Amino acid sequence: TIKTVRMAEKVKPGQRNMSTSCEWSSSWSKKELCPGPGVIIEGTIKTVRMHSVFLRSAPSVHSQDEQLPTRYIALIVDVDMACRRNFDANGNEKPPKMSKMKMATKGYLPHWDRVDSSLAEKLTIDELSTTLAGSPACAVPPGWSDTSAKKVHPTVPNAAEVWMEAEKYKHMDLKVGEAVRIKTSGNSIIGESLARMGEQHVPTVGGDPKLGQSWTSKIVANKEEEPEEEEDNGEWD
Repeated sequence: TIKTVRMAEKVKPGQRNMSTSCEWSSSWSKKELCPGPGVIIEGTIKTVRMHSVFLRSAPSVHSQDEQLPTRYIALIVDVDMACRRNFDANGNEKPPKMSKMKMATKGYLPHWDRVDSSLAEKLTIDELSTTLAGSPACAVPPGWSDTSAKKVHPTVPNAAEVWMEAEKYKHMDLKVGEAVRIKTSGNSIIGESLARMGEQHVPTVGGDPKLGQSWTSKIVANKEEEPEEEEDNGEWD
């Protein structure tokens, strides 16, 4: 659960991007603010700005390893597709669960009919907002950024915000209008990884470099190439 704290925000209009900042008076750690498996988002960048978090209290020695960055590239994204991240028992990421088969009956014998593949854990924009921010009422957690709250779902339909670590992603020079794929760090607006769609080597959901195209398209294509006879492993609808 994301804790609501009092934050003071400053907005500085610039020639290229707006920058914002806030003050944080509670624990600023991954353990506290990034619970759960996280989500994968594909969409188009609508706005880019710098955002800084000023901590009112120094982190404890025991929490420094889990301390989150304090400078971010904040992106508002027009969401095309969102899905929960999927991990095995050892913590290795797997492709999202798919649904492609349904049971049908002809005569006396049941059989499987193949249907179009689809994401079993696809999220609606309300579900995405609830996952990242705790409520469908706003896609940004309460108190994190009053400025952004007016620019994301549901005030601006289908828009979500993600904060990418500035030091890690400033070299990408992200632009409005670019299509991106983002993985969040847990169920939060803090981003863990980002890749441009259509690049020569875009990491898949499992981390393997493959030619850039929508990961949903890749999964569907791979699933359709599988043999017709399959066991019911409990993941099919």
